[in-house]
Amino acid sequence: MPVPWFTARFVFSLFALSATIHSQQEDSIRESRHWLEQARKAPRSSYDRIVSYRRAIESDPSDPLPRIELGEVFYELAIVYGHSDLFEESVRQLNSAIELDPDLPQVHYRLGTIYFLQGRFDLSREALEKSRRIDPDFDPAADGLSTPGRRTTYPGD
Repeated sequence: MPVPWFTARFVFSLFALSATIHSQQEDSIRESRHWLEQARKAPRSSYDRIVSYRRAIESDPSDPLPRIELGEVFYELAIVYGHSDLFEESVRQLNSAIELDPDLPQVHYRLGTIYFLQGRFDLSREALEKSRRIDPDFDPAADGLSTPGRRTTYPGD
């Protein structure tokens, strides 16, 4: 029994659509890899690096690597700002890193430290406890919450 022309045309259209989607995915992956390479060539914590990582993420949102590496750039910037007593900018950079990867204990630890230096003790405790929940073996967070010889309670406790 012959196949009706509309069925054959529909099947052909599905194959063509599938090939087009596959080709677009390959192009997105290639473009993402290009921007990832550009980011890695740019100076550390530079605007060019951030832009290249963002383009890599836009090109292939399913690839976690650009997100992780961009989070590391924001973390590095936060450390620089923190050492320069630019605490609000440091908090912004740390929150950007958390948006990209909320499961990095060192980012929450650093955020808790900055909040403590700002006198925002409730937020500090919350961030340090979050760091500890993410990784119970992350020693700096445990130390920040209960180091002998240091104040183990926050003002208002």
